[in-house]
Amino acid sequence: MKQKSKKRKNLGGKKPHFLILGLVIYSQAIFSQGSSPGTELAQASEPPKVEKPKPDEFTLYEDQDGQLFTKPGPGRFKSKMDKAINKNDPKFNPYPNHLTNRPEEIQKERLTVTGRMQFRGISAQTGSNYNNGSEDFNSVDWHFRRLRLGIQYQGGSWWGMMINLRGENMLNAPYITQSRNSTGEVTNVSLKEGRGYIQEAFLFVNIPILGARLSFGQLPTQFHREYLMSSANFIALERSYMTNAYPQFDMGVNLRLSPLKDFFEGKYEKYLTIDLMAGNGHGAGGDYGTGRRQDLTVAGRPHQPILNSPLYFARVQWNVLGGLVKENGSNVGWQEGEEIFQKDLKISLGAAAMQTKNASFSSGPASTLAVDGAIPRGAPTQYLFTTQTTADNSTYDCTVASYQTSYCQKNLDLRGYTYDGTMSWNGIYLSGAYTTYTGAASNNLSGWQATVGYNIQIFDKYYIMPVFRYDFLKGDFNRNGKIEETDMKKYYWVGLNLFGDKHLFKAQLFYQIPILKLGVDPVTREPAVINNQTVYFQLQATFWTGTVSPDHLNTRLD
Repeated sequence: MKQKSKKRKNLGGKKPHFLILGLVIYSQAIFSQGSSPGTELAQASEPPKVEKPKPDEFTLYEDQDGQLFTKPGPGRFKSKMDKAINKNDPKFNPYPNHLTNRPEEIQKERLTVTGRMQFRGISAQTGSNYNNGSEDFNSVDWHFRRLRLGIQYQGGSWWGMMINLRGENMLNAPYITQSRNSTGEVTNVSLKEGRGYIQEAFLFVNIPILGARLSFGQLPTQFHREYLMSSANFIALERSYMTNAYPQFDMGVNLRLSPLKDFFEGKYEKYLTIDLMAGNGHGAGGDYGTGRRQDLTVAGRPHQPILNSPLYFARVQWNVLGGLVKENGSNVGWQEGEEIFQKDLKISLGAAAMQTKNASFSSGPASTLAVDGAIPRGAPTQYLFTTQTTADNSTYDCTVASYQTSYCQKNLDLRGYTYDGTMSWNGIYLSGAYTTYTGAASNNLSGWQATVGYNIQIFDKYYIMPVFRYDFLKGDFNRNGKIEETDMKKYYWVGLNLFGDKHLFKAQLFYQIPILKLGVDPVTREPAVINNQTVYFQLQATFWTGTVSPDHLNTRLD
């Protein structure tokens, strides 16, 4: 009895130790698994957490030329740029110039690269610039009419940019000019002002009100329909000669509105557009050029007054039955020249106005007819406008020549108005425009053009299109107060387009008959037509590649 009670006493003394040990083990299990059985079951069903690996770190090295490397090597030392970069930033890009920021949704970036080549051969009669004078059509002048390369970028839903280059202006070296003193010694040598390499360059911002878009840069002037049409889509071989009267591009700002976008659930957005533009009024490097400087304060004419003033444009275009409809049913707006490949009736009507207080565009051949085949060889230059060369109100003598400013003619102002339209239906094509100018610089210039064609589909995707165009203009070019026979210009065009891949690849054969009485009859001494008939053959190849086509970017390429 004593022995049993002794054992019980020993076991009773060990119970607290076993109890404490059990509680410790149980509590560790609870705290490691959770505070309750329910939580334990919930955590058992969750996937185990995986710790994200740290981003790779780079040590930048550079050589004596400034080239950057991510690994050491002979002649390389640790770059100072290495200390300035936060390597724990997941957006870190180990490339120079710190170009690390990208749009958050890269898949929405829209980059398009465009290019165009127009290779042309010209042969003409003895009175043409494209003839050596011995007999009609005795030689062929092969050259690039256009050689273009451009990029268009849509940076997001609200901004974008475009740069377009004139490769044909890069083929020939600029002229060298020399200044000499009275003894004939050369005192100065410089590059002559020439045409620029930039066709157009601008950035734009979309504003969510009435489909507004603001563009800033070297922009197409918003006046003639043909100037707003891409040369890639020409139905006739060239634009009408009236478009040569003023620069095609200018430095400035343009506001485009689609007033119907916010109404009728946007169904008629592509039916109506309004453009309001203000430019320097001096032109831009793409056409005829302002030299290596395009700002107004210098523009290659130091110590001379700035004679030009802002040039304003306003244009409205009504696409009566909407714009171009793609295969997927989307309406991408009016794309001049593309409508000929659709059988549905399409009509577009437009009107525009322009105004400036001082018509002083960049120097020749701006505002002249010195373009392909427009003026015969040896004929005097005729300026469509008389641009201002003297400061406002330069003299109180009102008897000075009409091309000078005076108290009676303060400046040479200019106002222009144009009305145009295009219609296409089942291959039938009609297009035309009438333009007139007023103001002291205008020379009372007016004219019109009409183009008729019929696009015939052959085989599966090829087309052949005969075309006829009449181009007429007149003005008091010698400012003698009347319009004479020598002041009237008539051009007849007969041509044939062969579309191998619509406008992407096509061949054009055109015959031009100019009626220009700029010669002199040897017997009567009256004005006579100079033999200046010309044959043109042109091959064109155009491409665009990228994530979106140019028509979706809603920009025009020349």
